[in-house]
Amino acid sequence: MSIPMMLFAASVSVSAFQGYHGDRPPRHDRDVSKATTSFLTSIETLLEAGNVDDAVFELRNQEKEGTDVAPSSYHAIIEACCAGGGGGSEKKRYKQQKGNAKGKNGRDRIELAVELLQSMNPSTPHAYEIVISGYGRRGRWSDANNLLQQMENITYSKSISKDGNDATSVHDCGPSLNVYQTVLTALAQGGQYDKVMSLLTKMRRRQVRPNVYTYNSLLNICAKDRTPRWKEALSLLSQCQREPGINPDLVTYTTAMRACAQARKSNKAMEIFRVINDMGMELDVYCYTTAMDACAKDRNWKTALKLLEDMTMRSTNMRINAITYNSAISALAKAARSESRQQRRFDYNKDDETDHAQNSDILWRRALDLIECMEKEGVKRDVFTYSAAISTCGAAAACGNCGQWDAAYELFNEMKLDGLQPDLVSYNALVGAGMTANKPDEVFDLWIEMCQQKSEGISPDIVTVTEVIATLDRSIGNANRARVDTVFAEAVSRGIILREDSLDSAWEFDLSGMSFPVARAACRFIFRRIAENVSNEEESVKDLSLITGASRMREYVREVLRDELKPAVYCVVPKMEQGTLQVKEPMVRNYVDGQSSANA
Repeated sequence: MSIPMMLFAASVSVSAFQGYHGDRPPRHDRDVSKATTSFLTSIETLLEAGNVDDAVFELRNQEKEGTDVAPSSYHAIIEACCAGGGGGSEKKRYKQQKGNAKGKNGRDRIELAVELLQSMNPSTPHAYEIVISGYGRRGRWSDANNLLQQMENITYSKSISKDGNDATSVHDCGPSLNVYQTVLTALAQGGQYDKVMSLLTKMRRRQVRPNVYTYNSLLNICAKDRTPRWKEALSLLSQCQREPGINPDLVTYTTAMRACAQARKSNKAMEIFRVINDMGMELDVYCYTTAMDACAKDRNWKTALKLLEDMTMRSTNMRINAITYNSAISALAKAARSESRQQRRFDYNKDDETDHAQNSDILWRRALDLIECMEKEGVKRDVFTYSAAISTCGAAAACGNCGQWDAAYELFNEMKLDGLQPDLVSYNALVGAGMTANKPDEVFDLWIEMCQQKSEGISPDIVTVTEVIATLDRSIGNANRARVDTVFAEAVSRGIILREDSLDSAWEFDLSGMSFPVARAACRFIFRRIAENVSNEEESVKDLSLITGASRMREYVREVLRDELKPAVYCVVPKMEQGTLQVKEPMVRNYVDGQSSANA
């Protein structure tokens, strides 16, 4: 073959790559023969039916016969092989049948896509982009980055017509901005921020400039990370500000604020807010809400309410939504809980002259004012709105003013009247208010109501159990003790506490993570169950171990066993296990016999 023919065989048409940076290339089959068009149609028919393996088989047969296969046919099959891996959120071009992401041998079809990519002659930038996107959706940042480096080293040739004569020249058609953004996203989602910065530098050297969307996408990942990357977000924001030709927009700044707020770096978030405010940017509801959320996480309710007031004064076109109000109420709730904790410390430190009850009284009244304001403004209140307000009232009640229970209970009923189903957070907030207001009857009724709910999202949790038992435990009377035992038994049957499947066979129980009232109920439950099982000849008596930790819990449990169980139960602390109380077999037997005599 002559040199011109060899160059022509390795070339790619000019039209295939012109204007490619940032845009999907045009189809490569504009001038293919009717046979090639027919083959592409048959391939697409197979793929639309989900028959990826059959489509690959047909393409391989064409390769074996030496038939030229249009790039568009490769693209279609590679795209089908790379489909999936994105959680199902993005639209797919081809029908996705069950298990379509994997081949008959169970291997991820993206590996087959790589093989097809390598067999193309020449491989196209679009084919690389498809595979890199597939790796990105699967979180395989290393493979995506390696394929990008391979793509960067490829030089594509273009056929050029000049004065009617064919000629060839070499032209570099490297990765587009879209490809780089895909890899940057994969790296950021994989926590590889050092590689993100390195790749941004490499892009500039290759004259591929990131745009504001590039930075906004990376900042969004920083904000959504399980461990919010506020330092990386600030670094990206600083780099975006220095990038030639790029002006960070409101989304850029707001997303950086959100990353800081999620990481509880409220001061950093508010610094950004003040900067964009001083710049004269027209702020939107989302920006204000993000700033208020940062204030809520820092319990800075005064600034949150000031921002809310500023929103109403700044622009008549700025419609405040439920999320904004919720952020303000959340700030009040967190501040009220903080005042409640301060009040408990005040009970032990009389030198503190702060009137926490008065501060808390202001907070719950402000929360109710916001609820009323939402109604006047026609803003629909949601479950979170009520939950935060109820929590505010409950925390306020802990500061010595029990009247807030009535406000909390009224809010709870208003939520139902609004057609909203209270969730677990709402129930727990009201239970907490009842606990601090010492309302055992009402709290027990709430427990019964929760247990009767069919929705799994309202099933009681360990917080519910702890607060209900704490409320009942400190109320005098055998009736409330019986209620405690009922609540604890129900919690065990639901698997919330003390795995039920271990009670009839294991003789070791961990009480170390429980509150004192719950541990007290656990002791009664465990010994009552042991007595029942032994009496029914379902269990033989053994030594019993109670793990308490080497703390006050150990001595508390020892007192409960000695003073509350009849007959009294005495225990020892093993020399090598200081965090354990051990009840010897004879003592367990004595308790069981005593129960048998009492029942007789």
